[in-house]
Amino acid sequence: KAIEYYIKAMNMGNTKAANNLGYLYFNGVKGKLEPNAYKAIEYYVKAMDMGDSEAPFNLGVLFHRGLEGRLEPNIGKAIEYYTKAMERCNASAAFHLGYLYKNGVLGRLAPDLGKAIEYYTKAK
Repeated sequence: KAIEYYIKAMNMGNTKAANNLGYLYFNGVKGKLEPNAYKAIEYYVKAMDMGDSEAPFNLGVLFHRGLEGRLEPNIGKAIEYYTKAMERCNASAAFHLGYLYKNGVLGRLAPDLGKAIEYYTKAK
């Protein structure tokens, strides 16, 4: 029933409802709803396009972590969406970018302490 109400609210322009739909599909609801990465992406993108500031961060998290057995991590996409979130003044996104650049990702992203410091500074 919650999904039905979130969809109605989203269709009335509520960006948080669209973001919450993405969250529900990303995490699933035990015994009620299986996680679905593609539905999560669909609703997070809608929320982002509607101007929601959390949605690009949530997309960054989704692509950073992936969804076991459903979506492989994609560091390039994670950086893209964390950057969009940071441009919308999301300090958590800047922190995550700093973390990625500090530690790097084996075979996908070389550590870059200069960029790490830059992003950690923006996260303050």
